[in-house]
Amino acid sequence: MVLSVTLFIFSFKHCFLLNTIIIEKIIDFIKFVGSGACHQNPQLSFFYENLYMPVCSRCTGIYIGFFFSIIVILILERKVKTSIPSFKIIIVLIIFTFFMGLDSILSTLRIIEPNNYARLITGYLVGWFIAILLLPLKNSVI
Repeated sequence: MVLSVTLFIFSFKHCFLLNTIIIEKIIDFIKFVGSGACHQNPQLSFFYENLYMPVCSRCTGIYIGFFFSIIVILILERKVKTSIPSFKIIIVLIIFTFFMGLDSILSTLRIIEPNNYARLITGYLVGWFIAILLLPLKNSVI
């Protein structure tokens, strides 16, 4: 009985260690992929205890917005997948990109204090509209 409990605890400990190693490898992979497009500044990233997100809050918003936009487009299967967006949608994308750039410039110049939630929201909006713009271009080329 003691031997079986000891083996159970030992296997659970190794399972936890294995999960920790796997999680660390996944984070290392995301850091490697994200390093090509993101500065990965820990001060501009979300964190929990000592774990920082592998990409900054703005890039997190862009990736989340892009991902959810693709899912919505695929679920709705509207003409959005094949036709270039209307002029109004392109103007909205330009406005959101302008606000994201303005937030970036003002926080870089220390005119405003960097706010991770504002960075996340502006990144999300740009990511959402980038997918709406890029998917039809991809479908018309391929």
